[in-house]
Amino acid sequence: APRALLFGSGFLANLAVVQALLGDDDLCVQDRLNHASLIDAARLAGCRLRRYPHGDAEGALRQLRATPDVAAMVVTDGVFSMDGDVAPLRDLAVLSRSQDALLYVDDAHGVGVIGPEGRGSVAQANLKHTEVPLLLAPMGKAFGGQGALLFGSDALISHVQETARPYLFS
Repeated sequence: APRALLFGSGFLANLAVVQALLGDDDLCVQDRLNHASLIDAARLAGCRLRRYPHGDAEGALRQLRATPDVAAMVVTDGVFSMDGDVAPLRDLAVLSRSQDALLYVDDAHGVGVIGPEGRGSVAQANLKHTEVPLLLAPMGKAFGGQGALLFGSDALISHVQETARPYLFS
C-alpha cells in the first residue's frame, strides 16, 4: 500500500477509521460476526449500521442496495476470531466497487498466520490495495507486539490522520 498509519491498538484504529469516514447519514455494512470494536466504531460514528448474515456477500449487497445514494463502507474481519473462517473477500471487493462503497478489512487474525509469507487474508485472496482500500494489521496477535498499522492510499490515510479523534487525541 502507498501509506500506513500507526495506532496504539487495533480497537483504537477501528474507532478512528469509521468515525473519520462515516457520519450521521452514512451507511456501515458489517458481517454479523465482526469483532466488537468494529460494531462499536459504527455505533460511535453515528452512522446507520446494517449487519448481514455471516459470510454472506449477497446479504451485504442487499444492505447496500437498500440504502443507495449515501456514503457507504463495507467492513469485515479478514479471519473471524471465534470460528477461524475467512471472509469472502473477493466477493466483497467486487460488490463494494460495484456499489461505490469503501471496503475496510480488519485482518487481526489473518496477518502473520495465513496467505503467502503470512501476509494475511487479503493476500491469500490475491487482492491488491486498490481492491481493499483500507486494511488493518494489528501487531498484538501473531507479531507479539503492540499497536496496529492501517494501510491505504495517501488520500485515505491523510484524511484519517487529520480527522480521526481517536488518532488526534491519543
